Amino acid sequence: MSSKKSAKRSLSEEIRNESSEDRQLRLVNVRGRTAEESMAEKQSRLEKEINRLSKLQAEQFQISEQRESKLQRKHELYQRVKATETPEERERRLEQKRVYMSRLRKAETPEQRERRLECKRAQYKRARETKTPEQRMARLEKRQKLYAQKNGKKNSKDVTPVEPPFVIKEEPIEFDPEPSTSADEASRMSERKMEM
Repeated sequence: MSSKKSAKRSLSEEIRNESSEDRQLRLVNVRGRTAEESMAEKQSRLEKEINRLSKLQAEQFQISEQRESKLQRKHELYQRVKATETPEERERRLEQKRVYMSRLRKAETPEQRERRLECKRAQYKRARETKTPEQRMARLEKRQKLYAQKNGKKNSKDVTPVEPPFVIKEEPIEFDPEPSTSADEASRMSERKMEM
């Protein structure tokens, strides 16, 4: 056992101490080819890998372009249909969509559902990050109007108007030039409470 270890050690020492000519000779003897040939082979393998990756990238780009154009055509078709359809046709189309989506939801596995919801969450997060407060307020007001229309005019008054979170309501500060006594202060406080 120790003789094998010592032989390995001596071989590794020889390899470390050898000159470049000896190294080339050793490589020729071991592999049957020179170092230049092995470098050329490595270079050709690297070029093949680069070509393969560039082709794969071009294919992926082409697939994504086709998908984008298909989605664009679909969107334009839906816009044309929506512009020309009657309310009955619209209701029928939406009902078909509801039935289709409910079948789809029933058929999907928990993993598919989680993946779909994760995609939706990421999409909403990106949309929230890119929108300005004005766009957000416009979207909320539009949603509020649709909610009021859907629930009828009787409920439209119940919906409180949306106020932007960044608006600060300022109350006027009353300035009293005369120094007030505690009795005056108490009477003013009681008047304010009565007004409220």
